[in-house]
Amino acid sequence: MQRHRRADISETDRLQTFTDAVVAIIATILIGPVARLESSQSESEDKDFGDTCNLSCYINKRGPAIAVYFLGFFLVCGLWSGFVRLFRSIRHTDDILLGLKLVTIGFMSFLPMVVSLMAMYPAESLSVYLTCLVIGLVAVMQLITVLYTFRKGSEELLHDDVDLSFTPKVLIATEIATLAVCIVVALVNIGNSTVAIALLLLIFVIPVVVKVFENIAKQGRINKELLPKDLFTETVDKFRLEIFSDGVFAIAATLIILESSTEVVPMKSEVKAHGFENEILEAWNSGVSYLIAFVMISMLWFVHHSVFNALQRVNILLHVINILSLSLVGVIPLVAKALLLHGGKADADDNRAVQVACIVLFGSGIGHFIMWTVAVCNRAKLLSRDVNSHKANEYYITAKTLVLPCASLVTLFVTWIGYTASYGTLCVMLLALPALFGILNWISSSSRFPGQAGIDETATEITATSDPM
Repeated sequence: MQRHRRADISETDRLQTFTDAVVAIIATILIGPVARLESSQSESEDKDFGDTCNLSCYINKRGPAIAVYFLGFFLVCGLWSGFVRLFRSIRHTDDILLGLKLVTIGFMSFLPMVVSLMAMYPAESLSVYLTCLVIGLVAVMQLITVLYTFRKGSEELLHDDVDLSFTPKVLIATEIATLAVCIVVALVNIGNSTVAIALLLLIFVIPVVVKVFENIAKQGRINKELLPKDLFTETVDKFRLEIFSDGVFAIAATLIILESSTEVVPMKSEVKAHGFENEILEAWNSGVSYLIAFVMISMLWFVHHSVFNALQRVNILLHVINILSLSLVGVIPLVAKALLLHGGKADADDNRAVQVACIVLFGSGIGHFIMWTVAVCNRAKLLSRDVNSHKANEYYITAKTLVLPCASLVTLFVTWIGYTASYGTLCVMLLALPALFGILNWISSSSRFPGQAGIDETATEITATSDPM
C-alpha cells in the first residue's frame, strides 16, 4: 500500500529563507541604539552628536557601546551558524518543527533589546543576565528542536545520508556548550561585568570548535595537523551564507533610507518660517550624505557578489572572514549619521567623519580581498571552473577586491593633509567608483595576456584532476 505524505509536511526552503532574513535584520539593527537612529532617544540627556559634544567626544564616549554592537553581531552570527548546521540534516518540516523554529526566532528577536541595554548600561549586571537568559532560551529551543527532529520515526524529515548515530550528538553538544557558556558568563558577572561581556564572544567560536572536534571524533584520534586544516577543508552552506549576507546589506541600506526620509523632509513649521524652496536647498547636504552611504553599501555588495560568484564552495575560514566584513557593513548607518551632521563643514568633525567612513570602507573591503586570497590559495576546492580555467578572470576579481581598500586609503591620506578637501574627496572617490569598475571590466574583457592559452589549458587540467566534484 502506497504511503502518502502528511498534509503538514513541506520543504525547508521557505523556513530557511525566512530564518536567514530575520536573523540578518536582528544582526544589523543592533547598530540603531549606537547611532541613535530612533527619534524617541533624541531627547535623552546623552544626545548622539549634540552641540555640547563633538564627534571625537562621541566616539570616545560611545566606544564601549560600539564594541558591544560588534559583540552582539557576532553573537547573532554564532547562533545563526547553529541554525544552518541543523538545517543541513533536515529535508522536510512539519507544523511542530515550524512552530519550534518560530518560537526560537521569537526568543532571538529579544537580542537587540538586551544587547542595547548592555551597550548603554555595561556596568549594570542585570543587562548581562538578561542577555544570557535570551541566549539560553534560544539554545534550549534549539535543543528541543534537535531532539524532536531526530526522534524515532522522524526519518521522513531528514536527508537520507544523515548519520543518525553521530549528527544528533554533535548538534546536542553545540547547544549544551552554548548553555554552559551562558552559565559561566552569569557566574563571572557576579564579580566583573566587563569580563563577563567579553566571555560572550565564546558563543561565536562554538560552531567552529565543535566542527573541529567533530572531525577528530570521526577520525578516532587526535591529529594536531588536522586542527588548522579543518578551517580550509570543511565547507559551509554557500547559498545560506549569500542569503544572510544580502540580508545584512539590504537592512543596512534600509536603515539609511528610513533615516533619510525623516531627516531630509523639512518640518511644516520650518517650511512656514523659511519657505519650502529654502528648506529644500538647506537639505541638500543630507541628501548627499545618504547618497554617499548608499554608494558605500552598493559598492561593497558589488565586490562581495563578485567574490561569491567566483566560488563553488565556502569553507569555515571564509565564513568567519565574511562575518567580520559584514559586521562593518552594519556600521554604515552610523557613518551616514556622522556625515549628515558634520560632512561638508570643513572642520575637525567633518574630517573625523570622513576618516570613520574610510576606515569602515577599508575594513570591509580588505575583508573581501582576504577572502579572495584564501580562495585562490585553495583554488582546486573553492574556486569555480570558469575562474580556474581562465587566469584573466582571477586577475579581474583580484583587481576588483583591491579597488575599495586602495581608494579608501587615498581618501584617508587626504584627511591627514587638511580639513577642507576631505568631504569633497570622499564624494568624488565614491561617485567615481562605478566608472573605475567599468574600466576594469573593459580591460579584462579586451586584454589578452601573453601565453594565456597555455595557462588556461594547464589550469583546466589541474581543476579536472584535483576537483572531486
